[in-house]
Amino acid sequence: RAGAQGTVVLVIDVDAGGSVTNVALEKSSGNKELDQAAMDASLKWRFKPAIANGQPAAGRIRVPVDFKM
Repeated sequence: RAGAQGTVVLVIDVDAGGSVTNVALEKSSGNKELDQAAMDASLKWRFKPAIANGQPAAGRIRVPVDFKM
């Protein structure tokens, strides 16, 4: 609503079931509200887990989140 824009880069830890276990801010958008909104939303996401030796495994990914008007 305030016209804020930017890109947030998150580092997300995912468990073997695809659930988010931890989120860290790697790069700020320059706007604390956008940064927090991206982190809050990411906690609700589900991912397809990595596969190691034919089995689902925990992993870490970097995700850019773009806020554009």
